[in-house]
Amino acid sequence: MNKAGTQRIETDRLILRRFRLEDAEDMYANWASDPEVGRFLTWPTHSSVEVTKSLLSAEDFTWTPPENNKNF
Repeated sequence: MNKAGTQRIETDRLILRRFRLEDAEDMYANWASDPEVGRFLTWPTHSSVEVTKSLLSAEDFTWTPPENNKNF
């Protein structure tokens, strides 16, 4: 299998793509700050939109396949 990284997938009703810094406000408001969502995640809920922006702007914010991720 050739790994191609995160690819954009688009249908008539859905677009899947990498997160962008411009997504921070929506990401924070819709789920990153919600404790009901956070209880199912392995990281704490974001305390402010600045936390979300910091995460999305971090150079090491890339998805790593589980087989290559020593922390998974």
